[in-house]
Amino acid sequence: MRALRRENAIQRAQLEEANAQIAALTQEVGRLADMVARGNERLVELFAIAQRKQRAKGQPSKTSDAGLPSPPATLDSDAKARFDNRPKPPARPDKEPKSKRKQRPTGRKPVPDHLEAEEFTVAPDACGHCGSEALDTADEVVETKLHVVKEHQRRRVVRRKTACCRDCGSRTTARSLPSPFARSKATCEWLAWLIHQHCVILTPLDRIRRDLASRGIHVAMSYLVSQLERAADLLGPVDGAHWKQLLASDWMATDATGLKVIVPNLPGTHNGYLEAYRNNDAVVFQYEPHKGSDELVAKLASYEGLLVADAEHRHNALFESGKIIEAGCNAHGRRKLRDAEVTQPVLAVEKKRIHCRHLCGRNRSTVSGPDRVYTP
Repeated sequence: MRALRRENAIQRAQLEEANAQIAALTQEVGRLADMVARGNERLVELFAIAQRKQRAKGQPSKTSDAGLPSPPATLDSDAKARFDNRPKPPARPDKEPKSKRKQRPTGRKPVPDHLEAEEFTVAPDACGHCGSEALDTADEVVETKLHVVKEHQRRRVVRRKTACCRDCGSRTTARSLPSPFARSKATCEWLAWLIHQHCVILTPLDRIRRDLASRGIHVAMSYLVSQLERAADLLGPVDGAHWKQLLASDWMATDATGLKVIVPNLPGTHNGYLEAYRNNDAVVFQYEPHKGSDELVAKLASYEGLLVADAEHRHNALFESGKIIEAGCNAHGRRKLRDAEVTQPVLAVEKKRIHCRHLCGRNRSTVSGPDRVYTP
């Protein structure tokens, strides 16, 4: 009885092993069949591509004639007459005229009326022609612009009174409130809000557009892009003042990084170059289409002082005149030592101590930062 049980257990184990092998083989067969099917599909695609290339070159396909039926035999007169007198197919119905697509509206959309309006009324104090203060209201000019107050979208409505002078009879219209540029749709505050949303808190323009649309303010993407361009033009003088401040300072640091740029009508992207110049008081970003030395030398031709920069060959021309003092950036070496603390902590700490002692022990001024030590 025990022998039968033992033999039954052995057969069960063998049966389970055989079932497992069969399941594995079935799975493998399914995988191979899937590979064969994908290979066949790929062959069909390659065959179609080859046929298209042959037709493009004007060469007849070798296999195109093989599948065509042989031409029919010549028909006698009776058969030809019966063929010509066969019933004709019904006439093709006339095509229904296609409805024209509704054109998208163009032009500037008005400021929505549902926005809460902040109204201002201004009147001229004196005649703009003769300076007389004896004025009578003659007309009114109303301007409506997008406005924002404490992150709430508003309409700014300015009623500009036009007065008529009693002395000379000329008409004078009061000046409007400040606007970022002539005939602007938005106020200075609204443009500042847009720049803050996009450039400070890094909100994409499509999200800003969707947020405005959720409030019933529908603006085009091109309008938001044009407002960013306008803001950059308005900030140009501020950037120029910062650049003059940097050139007049005793020291500045510079670094740069690559930037992918999309050029219209050109495929792919262009490898641009974004440079940063800074000290403790100001920072200026400038774009260059390539990483060259001529533009850098031209920018810093009038600078006299300490320049902290990476050890790159394009900086060599800056230090030839002696007006600009070279200061190597030690950030890369300090980061290497910091990373080496994981594998060689004792040697890395000792090397950092020697490095700092060597820099700080010189009898010259040292400018320090969180990750770098600048020694003129």
